[in-house]
Amino acid sequence: GPTEAINGRLEHLRGTALGFRNLTNYIARCLLKSGGFRNQLHS
Repeated sequence: GPTEAINGRLEHLRGTALGFRNLTNYIARCLLKSGGFRNQLHS
C-alpha cells in the first residue's frame, strides 16, 4: 500500500544520504521526496 511505497522511497533515499551533513537536511529531503516534489531550478 501507500505506507510501503513511502518506506521504500525513504530506504532508497537513506542509501544516498551519505552526503548530508546534518539530520535536519536529511529530514527535509525525506519530506520533499515522500511528498512527491521534484527538484526544479529557477532561472
